Amino acid sequence: MREVYEMATYLVLIIVSCIVMGVWLKRKGKKKEQQEQKERSEKQ
Repeated sequence: MREVYEMATYLVLIIVSCIVMGVWLKRKGKKKEQQEQKERSEKQ
């Protein structure tokens, strides 16, 4: 039974890390887009 708990904790860790990475990448992408839009508007 202990093995099952270990597997479950590893699964939870993997899922949480995937969610965190996804959110972080989305936020990073949005910041990049905003900077590009600012640069475009400044050029015009």
